[in-house]
Amino acid sequence: MSTTIFVSRNDANYQADIQKLEKAGIRVTHRFSSGPAALDYLRFNKVRMIVLDTEMNGCTVLEFLRALRQECLHRDLPILVVSSDSSEELVLAIVAAGCTGFLIRPYTLQTLKRYAEAAVELHRFNEIEEEQIQAADRHLEDGRFDQAIEGYSEIVSADDDQAQHYFDLGMGYLGTRQYGKAIIAFNKALKINRLFIKAFKGLAEAYRGKGDMDKYKFYLQRAAEEYARVDQYQEVKELFAEIVKIDRYAPNPYNTLGIELRRKGMYEQAITAYAKAMELDPQDENISFNMAKALFHKGDRKGSLEYAVRCLGLNRAH
Repeated sequence: MSTTIFVSRNDANYQADIQKLEKAGIRVTHRFSSGPAALDYLRFNKVRMIVLDTEMNGCTVLEFLRALRQECLHRDLPILVVSSDSSEELVLAIVAAGCTGFLIRPYTLQTLKRYAEAAVELHRFNEIEEEQIQAADRHLEDGRFDQAIEGYSEIVSADDDQAQHYFDLGMGYLGTRQYGKAIIAFNKALKINRLFIKAFKGLAEAYRGKGDMDKYKFYLQRAAEEYARVDQYQEVKELFAEIVKIDRYAPNPYNTLGIELRRKGMYEQAITAYAKAMELDPQDENISFNMAKALFHKGDRKGSLEYAVRCLGLNRAH
């Protein structure tokens, strides 16, 4: 039997929230004060919804969400976070960590119902495309590479500006402090990116099955770039290691992302992307040069000079 779990160490928050949840038709069957204890329960039990207070024992709400994502636990279930902190930094971090709904205390019953319904509806988003991916996966497993390629290509030939549309929509909501709507928009962007990742990886495997290693490398690169967009570092690292076996000079996915962010004037995010690009390939002088440019535009002249000097050193070493 599926259940709804609530994680909170704060009795007052729990009592106030559970009353509204019950009025909204959401019955909480298990309460945990400890994040690690709740994670242990989730490893072995099915649930239909997870409600998280930002106050929990044993870990932070962000650590809890990251653990869920890393272990692929209940990725497709509604996860509502209830918080007294509405800082932009927290909201963005919670989105990146995998939350599907965000409520700021105090909130009304109507607001709870609206965001709970939206969080549930989010998991039906792209349902048809997910079925197309599964059909293409079956073709791939059966060695029917042309049929698999046709199925995956239908996904990636769709309007790939959709993800950017939802991301921009989310940023607009963020600017007007409509955090619940922002999280829904950001999650739609993330779901589209993940759909594209599956399609690109499928295309890569299908073309490898046909013996076309150029297209195999091309679609692995596209998958790695999409992983970088959703900051799945380990997946980027594994794919990039495979790509450089074929082409030592293949573009670093995080460097590509950093360039895109820098051109949009998102210098802080670009700097973060370049730092991860350096973790993947510390000897690439181009990444140091790009980092120097991002720091310069951000106004950090000293940091910019340090990376410019580093770039020159790496260039001479080559």
